[in-house]
Amino acid sequence: MLACFSDEWDPKITTFPGVYLVATLYAHGAALLGWGEGATFCSLPVLRSVNVLFALGNVVLCVLLRRHVAPQDPHAQLHALRVALFPPHFFFAFLFYTDGGATFFVLLMLLLAERVDLLQFPPNRGSFALSALTWKGFVGADCPSIRDSKATALDRCTGSRSSSLCAALSCVGDKSNHEVTFHGAQVLYFIIMAVTGFGLSLCMPSQLHQFVESVRRSGSSSKGMLFVISVITATLVTIWCFSPVHQFMLADNRHYTFYVWRKFFLKHTAAKFLLAPLYLFFGWRCCVELR
Repeated sequence: MLACFSDEWDPKITTFPGVYLVATLYAHGAALLGWGEGATFCSLPVLRSVNVLFALGNVVLCVLLRRHVAPQDPHAQLHALRVALFPPHFFFAFLFYTDGGATFFVLLMLLLAERVDLLQFPPNRGSFALSALTWKGFVGADCPSIRDSKATALDRCTGSRSSSLCAALSCVGDKSNHEVTFHGAQVLYFIIMAVTGFGLSLCMPSQLHQFVESVRRSGSSSKGMLFVISVITATLVTIWCFSPVHQFMLADNRHYTFYVWRKFFLKHTAAKFLLAPLYLFFGWRCCVELR
């Protein structure tokens, strides 16, 4: 709450200042409109309402994006509602945290990239969350103004990849407790979260059958077999060598990762590897959906 009406800044804060900047403008704007005194309006419940507004904005952006991508879809509102009720998004909608604003500006960037020109839109989603910078690569690779240009594939990817690399090599907040490290397992964790959007279709036996058939077809050729072995090996190596556990992750029970590691991964050395088949299956499903 000091962020609203104070010049103080705690160097131990590990979040980007975007959420505090928006909260400050929100509180000052409300005070100017006579909705309440500044100090009163800058209370925790009111500050949390900032993310409620971002969550509502995300629903609107999801509807607009769905109508742009699939104009014939009569269920654009239901699609947006499903995204809005996605557990992490719904959870953070009621907290004073960076996720709501970061998601809003990523969706806004994607919408403007499709409708206008990404090169003419100065994205500011990086002021909310470091992870949001990674999405610049996704949007940049699919931006019509870049994709349809005469630039080579290398030229199109250089800018977005360089920004993602900078994000990967950056750490914010208290440097004594935030060290740069390669956490490749985050890609695997992301796959688990991404496929939850597919709903109950993941539980259909036909999906598992298609996955097995896909692996069998790939393994019928020498190149395909090499690819399958490489993917399995890369997954196992990533789990084994690149899944570090930060001390705060085991001490902060506000995050779901605290319970995953405490109750499951740390029970046995091999526990982390038990999810490897799921990573492979879910990763295959994501690839199928993106084709």
